[in-house]
Amino acid sequence: MKKGPVVCGAPIFLLALAAPPAMAVHVSSKGFKGGLTIANMTGYFLCLGYDARIGSVFGVYAMFNLPRSFSLQPKMLFVEKVTKETETSFDVEWSDVLRLTYLEIPAPARYSYVESKKLTVFGYAGPAVAVKIEATRHWEWGDESGLEDVDRIKSKDFGIVLGEAVEILSGKNVVIINTRYTLGLWNYFIKEAAQGPTVKNWALQALVGLGF
Repeated sequence: MKKGPVVCGAPIFLLALAAPPAMAVHVSSKGFKGGLTIANMTGYFLCLGYDARIGSVFGVYAMFNLPRSFSLQPKMLFVEKVTKETETSFDVEWSDVLRLTYLEIPAPARYSYVESKKLTVFGYAGPAVAVKIEATRHWEWGDESGLEDVDRIKSKDFGIVLGEAVEILSGKNVVIINTRYTLGLWNYFIKEAAQGPTVKNWALQALVGLGF
C-alpha cells in the first residue's frame, strides 16, 4: 500500500481537527464521516457485465464559512470502489471482483437553504481529486481462486462531486446525514494501444458523521 498521499495530505486535516477555539474564525467546524459506497464503471467494460458492489468510505472534514450562506468543506476520505463480473461457462461459474481503494480529496462549495438553531439543510458541488492506494482483483473459477494486483489502473483520478446533507445540532456536537454522487471525468485505465478502452467510474455514497 502506498503511504505517500496519506503523509502529504494528512497534516492539513490534522491541523484543522486540532484547531483551538481561538482559530474558529476560519474553521467553523470539523469532524469525522463514514459510510457505504456503491460504485461501478462506465465505458468499455459495461459490455463485459460488471455490476456495482458495496464498499466502505470514511475520513475527516473541515468547514470554512463564506459570505451569503456559502461555505467550503474539503474532506479527506478513504474510498473503496468495488465492481464484480459473474458468468457461467460449461456449468462452471466465473467471478471477478475489482476493488479500487483511493485517497479522495473533494473540495466542494456548499449552500445552506434551510437554517435554524437545530437544523441545517444544504447542497454542495465541486471538484474531487483521488490518488490510488491499491487496486486488486479477486477471481474465482470453480474450485480455484486467486488475488492479484492490477497494474493497469492509473495512479490518479479526477471528477466532480454532488451531494446533499442534513446537520442536526445535538448538544455541542452536530450529527450529519449525507448522500453524495461522484462522477469520474478521466479515463483511469492505462491503455496498451491508442485504441484501447476508455473507462471512467461513478459512485453513490451514504455517510453519517459527527462534527464538533
